[in-house]
Amino acid sequence: MRAGAKKRGKIVAKRVRVAPGPAASPADRLDRALRSAGMAAWHLDVGTGVLSWDERLSSLHALKPGAFGRTATAWTALVHAGDRDRFAEDLAAAAGGVRAIDTQVKVHAGDELRVLRVTAAPELDGAGCVSHLAGLAWDVSDQVWMESELQRALRAAEQYRVALEQSAIVSLFDAGGILRYVNANFTKVSGYAREDLIGQPLALVRTEQHGEAYLAELLATVRAGRIFRGEMSSRAKDGSTYWLYATFVPFRDATGKAHQFMAIQFDISERKEAERALVAAKIAAEAASRAKSEFLANMSHEIRTPMNGILGMTELLLGTPVDREQRDYLETVRASGEGLLEIINGILDLSKIEAGRLELEERPFAPAVWLAGVVKPFAPRAREKGVELVVAASGLPARVTADALRLSQVLINLVGNALKFTHVGTVTVEAVATATQLRFAVKDTGIGIAPDKHRLIFQAFTQADGTTTRRYGGTGLGLSISARLVAIMGGELTVDSVVGSGSVFAFAVPLKLAPDLPGPVPAPAPGPPVPPAARGLNVLLAEDNPINQTLARRLLEKAGHRVTVAVNGREAVAAVARAAFDVVLMDVQMPEMGGLEATAAIRALEGPRGAHTPIIALTAHALEGDRELCLAAGMDDYLSKPLKSAELYEVIGRFAAKAAS
Repeated sequence: MRAGAKKRGKIVAKRVRVAPGPAASPADRLDRALRSAGMAAWHLDVGTGVLSWDERLSSLHALKPGAFGRTATAWTALVHAGDRDRFAEDLAAAAGGVRAIDTQVKVHAGDELRVLRVTAAPELDGAGCVSHLAGLAWDVSDQVWMESELQRALRAAEQYRVALEQSAIVSLFDAGGILRYVNANFTKVSGYAREDLIGQPLALVRTEQHGEAYLAELLATVRAGRIFRGEMSSRAKDGSTYWLYATFVPFRDATGKAHQFMAIQFDISERKEAERALVAAKIAAEAASRAKSEFLANMSHEIRTPMNGILGMTELLLGTPVDREQRDYLETVRASGEGLLEIINGILDLSKIEAGRLELEERPFAPAVWLAGVVKPFAPRAREKGVELVVAASGLPARVTADALRLSQVLINLVGNALKFTHVGTVTVEAVATATQLRFAVKDTGIGIAPDKHRLIFQAFTQADGTTTRRYGGTGLGLSISARLVAIMGGELTVDSVVGSGSVFAFAVPLKLAPDLPGPVPAPAPGPPVPPAARGLNVLLAEDNPINQTLARRLLEKAGHRVTVAVNGREAVAAVARAAFDVVLMDVQMPEMGGLEATAAIRALEGPRGAHTPIIALTAHALEGDRELCLAAGMDDYLSKPLKSAELYEVIGRFAAKAAS
């Protein structure tokens, strides 16, 4: 019958017949048993001192059979020095009939150190004296190592338990959420005595921030046999609150059901307080930033509005017959106004940089032509001072891609400073292209800067010496802005200067080549003002400031346009509802209705008619984002005050061309 077949309801194993061999002796059976257990046998004749090993004991010592010295002394020599004396004493005591041997010793086995378990039972002669020792030995190295590791793990676990008990807030509660145990840390942080807590629900110490739904979720999680982790707000006995990070661990019974839960919690109140402080500081910083931005916006608007009148009227007056003395006075007024405007622009630039809102506008341009255009306006001032102005360029590629406007801003500041502080000698502007960089240096033979002031000059509103403010003027913003612009462009502005010998300001930016275009590359310098349009336009001017009304009207009428004035946004909407205009110049900040609201109302009026009147923002708001805000409101273009006639004519000319087409 096959193995596994059923017979009378029982499994019957298949019997295998094996040819009979010679019967094994009891000694053979014992040897096989010892061999399977990995045990070796040894025998000591106490009378003669002869020690006998089997081959397995030789193997345990990493000795070849027959290489053993066959004496007890030879065996003890193989034992590790730390166990040698004790093992020799054990052998002597067993031979003298004092005690049997059952010990562990470390022995050298080649390059290894093994642990052997050695046992022996004495054999007595007819007189009752020990005549022989018969024993066993086997390798217990792995067992000893595992026991050692276990003990180490137990010690570590105990240390962890003690540390946990000392630092953690530990509690035990049942499936109903009733506290059954709390440690000393729990009572310390909560302010409750242990007897006040045992038998109470966990909800006793919760706050309203963690209501019934939170506790229900917690209990449902651990009852399902899952670990729950999270932050918890708790209330102490005195009503104060504290924060814990808690881990709830379920314990299962014999059936696998979670019946008890341990909570291990750590006080994180200080961390939560630090987080609250950071949030409060962030809110305060954001509020301060908003206040600063609003202040700068208002300052820009309030200063640019009168500056528009000053510079605009000066330009109009310079266009009328005036004598030489009057022209000198007017040129001084214009230069002073432009200087004030430069200070305002510097403050606004610094604000944008600090707020991280200044973005580079990289476009292709010809660096050689651009460099000549940047330096050329300084030539008259250099001639007046008797200072030689030199441009030294080498290896410049035909075209590069960069923010030419910001590069110009840096170089203009450096060249302007060099000329300001140089009275004799030379100002040299160097530009060199390497494989990876565009390098610039402005060298002068001026008054120089003391070494301890080199870092100071790059700070905002700071100059190398207080006396330079009185002698040379300036706000101390130029170098600070220039250094930050260079950093944004990927470089670093450095200074090397010696008092009385001049200064060298240098920086480098990454070189980005642009594809060369056929034919000459025009300089990016602005052209002359756009001439008046061939056909006069009907222009609606929405402006509440009388001076700015007069200025814009005069400029527009000089160009041949017809102007209707609205003193606020409401009047502008009414004017568009009554008549058609070719273009609307819309101030943004006006009483009753501002320019953005008026634009929205005009676009709503035009919707059913399918018309679209070009609306140009004409505003003293010139911060980052103001242009985008105007365009998003439905305006078509943007002009900032102080108003420049060339820019006004250019924009008007564009819309005149569209109207004529």
